Amino acid sequence: MYTTIDLPSILSHLPLKKNGKGYMHSEHHSLKFYRYANKWRYKWFSRNESGDLIDFLQKNENKSFQEAKVYLYGTQKATAYLNSTQESSNQTRETPEWHSKNWQKKANRLVYYANDRLIKIKSEPLHFLKDRGLKMSTIVKWKLGFSPDQTIKGNQFPAKHIIPVYSSDRKLIRVRFRYWNNSQMRYRCMKGSDGVRPYPIGIDRDKSGQSIVICESELDGLLIHQESGYNVGVLALGHAKPPDKSLIQWLQKKSARVVLSLDNDSAGKKATAQWKEVLQQAQVLDYPGKDPGENPIKISALLQNTLDNSFSSLDI
Repeated sequence: MYTTIDLPSILSHLPLKKNGKGYMHSEHHSLKFYRYANKWRYKWFSRNESGDLIDFLQKNENKSFQEAKVYLYGTQKATAYLNSTQESSNQTRETPEWHSKNWQKKANRLVYYANDRLIKIKSEPLHFLKDRGLKMSTIVKWKLGFSPDQTIKGNQFPAKHIIPVYSSDRKLIRVRFRYWNNSQMRYRCMKGSDGVRPYPIGIDRDKSGQSIVICESELDGLLIHQESGYNVGVLALGHAKPPDKSLIQWLQKKSARVVLSLDNDSAGKKATAQWKEVLQQAQVLDYPGKDPGENPIKISALLQNTLDNSFSSLDI
């Protein structure tokens, strides 16, 4: 029965377009849906995330397992599909490898190599980061880097920016690749990365009432933190993601003053509305362009003006 599921109908709120025998997100090209063993599955390459439709709804639509079942059942009455995915989702879910010593060694070696190369060879990739408003001190501090085109043991490795992502205790959890001059393959993650956890930038775990800006990309997060004078904390979600209960509880515990700065595309606007439903007193950083990095010179003044209007603590 589940072979007849109409994916565009189930995920009608997403801008999907045909991609071979499957579908892809028209705004996030690294998110693809495909059929395997007569079941719809997905792979989000830029986040190193994959699974079936229930996994997707749980991780990206903030639904519980039961809510995801009801959502799919009510849409297509796919009882056989739901029964089969409960078992397969536990078997196929990938376990991040970032906590292993071997992964940490490889990832840190790549980060330091790419950072050293970017700084020593002052070229177009470095100017790209500066054009997005990032200062040299920020690039050095957060170890941004660049790896040129390489052929290693017959394997081609295309040129890309290297964006390391750290946990609150400064442990490397993800290495993001932003491919250079490749519109078809823009973002990926190093295999084994934790592609789900937000990137906490400049957040004081012991400070209550801190202003925290929620944005999408890590580069935008670093820019916002920099332009705040390194006084504002940032949570870079990695993509337009609705709020989840654990994150809301954490913000509530910190009595954080929240500013939303998601992208100005359809996915970002939808996620902003979802955040505002939960965090009604959250301010929205209104900036020109698709994302903060497109007009970095204006971010500092816009951010300060938004923060001036954000005096009250979080009220849920």
